Amino acid sequence: MKQIVILGGGFTGLEVAITARKLSNHEITLIDHSPVMTFHGHLHEIVSERITPEEIEIDLNDSLNKRKINFLQAEFQGIKKGYVQTDKKKIPYDVLIIAMGSKTCFSIKGMKNCDELKTSKQARMLHEHLMNLDKARIAIVGAGLTGTELVFEIDYLGKKYDKNFIIHLIEASSGPMPHFPQKAVDIVKNNLEEKDIVQHYNNKILKCNPKELIFDNGTKLDYDLLIWTAGIEPVANAKAYGLKTTHGFIKVNEQLRTSENNIFAIGDIAWIGKESHELWNAMTAIKEGKTAGINAVNYLENKPLINYELDKEHLFLVSLGNRTGLYIKDQKVKAGKIPLLMKSNLRKKYLKERR
Repeated sequence: MKQIVILGGGFTGLEVAITARKLSNHEITLIDHSPVMTFHGHLHEIVSERITPEEIEIDLNDSLNKRKINFLQAEFQGIKKGYVQTDKKKIPYDVLIIAMGSKTCFSIKGMKNCDELKTSKQARMLHEHLMNLDKARIAIVGAGLTGTELVFEIDYLGKKYDKNFIIHLIEASSGPMPHFPQKAVDIVKNNLEEKDIVQHYNNKILKCNPKELIFDNGTKLDYDLLIWTAGIEPVANAKAYGLKTTHGFIKVNEQLRTSENNIFAIGDIAWIGKESHELWNAMTAIKEGKTAGINAVNYLENKPLINYELDKEHLFLVSLGNRTGLYIKDQKVKAGKIPLLMKSNLRKKYLKERR
């Protein structure tokens, strides 16, 4: 029996496993250090107490076992020719899919001593830090999707508990949510102004001292709590896999195949193209996972591989607190309560189908 091995149990890795099982009876093993898969697009709502971690998690052991897929909770250590090395045992493979994801990229000196938002545990810790503060200057660095959604949740939490928070949102670009339509940017700016969020744009941080940020224009900003949501990098050094890389990521072709014919790479660790990294969300991750799952099976069965095609019209649902959301598809932008309901319903549907 042929062996399909998947490194990583996030959106892409889980989708590979489920897709490959639907198409074949090959032996499938998914490896991840965590026992749960987290729906990351709602981590900010854990910070504000609007949902619990359990509402956005999938127990990988339960989900995979019912589909007759092997799950190994272990730390990845390396790839050798024909097998994966973990801290528990070696796993042989005929096809390998690398879906290890990303980690926060701390590109500024001194930035590692701050909060971040990549896991449920970090979301709970950030919530605790905020609850222990009554009066605080909070600096959020990065106004992409994560930073934008988070700032509204912190504002909501502060007002709920009558805390005196002064919140600063800092972005190196000319406005929040770079790469999105100007109409969406303007709506976000207006909502931030209504909530008295201090906005800093075209501001690049040179250095982070304890309780102080120093910008490239010589100005400084004092803070009590610092949160970093700007930039990602592969969770492991891409070169360590012995595969061709570009921009620090594993280089793949249109079939998501690496420089080794029987190894595919997907998600944050893979470089398909610049656009795929600027506009990447859960739905594109699921599509990548399905494509890689199909190609893994097709490779083993000597069938033609299919190309991954990036959707020209991405759908994004963005929450701006507990009352307003954004619907963004290509240049079409709508604001209101409906996008929030759509986002919540999509999450519930996704989790129900995969638990």
